[in-house]
Amino acid sequence: MKFIIIFLTVFVVVYLAYLITVILNKKKLLKFKKSNQILLLVKKYDVKITDANVKEVAHLIAFSNSFIIATAVTVVELVSNFVLKILIAFIVIVPLILIMYSLVGKYLKKKECK
Repeated sequence: MKFIIIFLTVFVVVYLAYLITVILNKKKLLKFKKSNQILLLVKKYDVKITDANVKEVAHLIAFSNSFIIATAVTVVELVSNFVLKILIAFIVIVPLILIMYSLVGKYLKKKECK
């Protein structure tokens, strides 16, 4: 139960922080179109990001980043050794980033085809 609370708390905090700082801020949303996250989706999955769907893509990326961070924090909380926590965090974060961004890229590509 403790880990579910940790996961949900971290997920909500990260998502809300991303929502307030990036999605609701028009200047940062324009800069978001040139971010590394968008470049990865455009280059690897050939997704076309237009002005119309930037906000939707930002929400998807915020959701996926929140999931990645919340999962990593929850898994790291299982270990007590500090050095081992850092090692496990790297081991968990890299596959999660690859998996989540591939899911987002495939979802956007499939939605684009419709």
